[in-house]
Amino acid sequence: MTRGALYHQFTDKADLFAAVLDQVEAEIAHRVADAVAGFAADDTVGMLVAGADAWLDASSEADLQRIVLLDGPSVLGWDRWREICLRHTVGLIAALLRDGIARGSLVAQPVDALTHVLVGAVDEAALYIARAEHTAEARADMDLVIRRLTLALAAPL
Repeated sequence: MTRGALYHQFTDKADLFAAVLDQVEAEIAHRVADAVAGFAADDTVGMLVAGADAWLDASSEADLQRIVLLDGPSVLGWDRWREICLRHTVGLIAALLRDGIARGSLVAQPVDALTHVLVGAVDEAALYIARAEHTAEARADMDLVIRRLTLALAAPL
């Protein structure tokens, strides 16, 4: 594709990068959805953990890590980067949380606030792993932390 053809579709490099980020985020959202597809509908905690695992797996791939976590905020700025990233995850997570609360598998709590806290937690977990000197150890540590945080959301039996 020529530069002229490219800029006919996109106003500048940031606009092109935003389109790439949007596509990558959509692909990651599909991976997360696939990871939770086999769970029983009432296993909200299991789906949350599996979804977080799928996100951490995807974000550990060098290309995706660079696009989503490292270059995204600097190229697009925080607000635009975050808007694109949240477009593909917030609705899915909020729906899962609402369903879990309605089923009684999660403690009742403000869903929108919890959604953003969980997104922030897994995003920070991915950044921690990406910047760690020993990534396998960092991933194991984050797996433990994410599981414990998620289990704390479960309604008492």
